[in-house]
Amino acid sequence: MKNFIIVDPFSTGALLAPEISKKGHYVYSVLSNNHIPDFYKSSYTGEVFCNSSIMTIDKAKKKIKVY
Repeated sequence: MKNFIIVDPFSTGALLAPEISKKGHYVYSVLSNNHIPDFYKSSYTGEVFCNSSIMTIDKAKKKIKVY
Protein backbone atom coordinates (compact mmCIF):
# COMPACT_ATOMS: atom_id res chain seq x y z
CA MET A 1 0.00 0.00 0.00
CA LYS A 2 1.07 3.54 -0.72
CA ASN A 3 0.14 6.88 0.79
CA PHE A 4 -1.51 9.43 -1.47
CA ILE A 5 -2.12 13.06 -0.62
CA ILE A 6 -4.83 15.07 -2.31
CA VAL A 7 -4.28 18.77 -1.89
CA ASP A 8 -7.47 20.84 -1.63
CA PRO A 9 -9.78 17.81 -1.95
CA PHE A 10 -12.75 19.59 -3.46
CA SER A 11 -14.37 19.16 -6.86
CA THR A 12 -12.06 16.97 -8.98
CA GLY A 13 -9.83 16.11 -6.04
CA ALA A 14 -12.79 14.64 -4.20
CA LEU A 15 -13.42 12.34 -7.17
CA LEU A 16 -9.89 10.96 -7.16
CA ALA A 17 -9.92 9.79 -3.55
CA PRO A 18 -12.50 6.98 -3.93
CA GLU A 19 -10.69 5.55 -6.96
CA ILE A 20 -7.33 5.50 -5.18
CA SER A 21 -8.89 4.09 -2.01
CA LYS A 22 -10.60 1.26 -3.95
CA LYS A 23 -7.16 0.05 -4.99
CA GLY A 24 -6.23 -0.38 -1.33
CA HIS A 25 -4.10 2.72 -0.86
CA TYR A 26 -4.25 5.27 1.95
CA VAL A 27 -5.57 8.68 0.90
CA TYR A 28 -5.07 11.84 2.95
CA SER A 29 -6.50 15.31 2.44
CA VAL A 30 -4.38 18.43 2.90
CA LEU A 31 -5.10 22.14 2.53
CA SER A 32 -2.68 24.17 0.43
CA ASN A 33 -3.30 27.25 2.58
CA ASN A 34 -5.72 28.60 5.17
CA HIS A 35 -7.55 30.86 2.74
CA ILE A 36 -9.87 28.29 1.17
CA PRO A 37 -13.41 29.69 0.83
CA ASP A 38 -15.87 28.28 3.36
CA PHE A 39 -18.06 27.11 0.47
CA TYR A 40 -15.42 24.55 -0.46
CA LYS A 41 -14.47 23.63 3.10
CA SER A 42 -18.10 22.89 3.96
CA SER A 43 -18.37 20.45 1.03
CA TYR A 44 -15.67 18.21 2.52
CA THR A 45 -17.03 14.96 3.95
CA GLY A 46 -13.84 13.04 4.68
CA GLU A 47 -15.56 9.72 4.01
CA VAL A 48 -12.87 8.07 1.89
CA PHE A 49 -9.88 9.78 3.44
CA CYS A 50 -7.76 8.38 6.27
CA ASN A 51 -8.12 11.68 8.11
CA SER A 52 -11.61 12.87 9.00
CA SER A 53 -10.61 16.53 9.01
CA ILE A 54 -8.39 18.21 6.46
CA MET A 55 -4.78 18.58 7.59
CA THR A 56 -2.44 21.49 7.16
CA ILE A 57 0.76 20.92 5.22
CA ASP A 58 2.81 21.04 8.42
CA LYS A 59 0.63 18.44 10.15
CA ALA A 60 0.78 16.19 7.08
CA LYS A 61 4.59 16.33 7.05
CA LYS A 62 4.61 15.03 10.62
CA LYS A 63 1.91 12.38 10.22
CA ILE A 64 2.34 10.83 6.78
CA LYS A 65 5.25 8.52 6.03
CA VAL A 66 7.05 9.31 2.79
CA TYR A 67 8.60 6.48 0.79
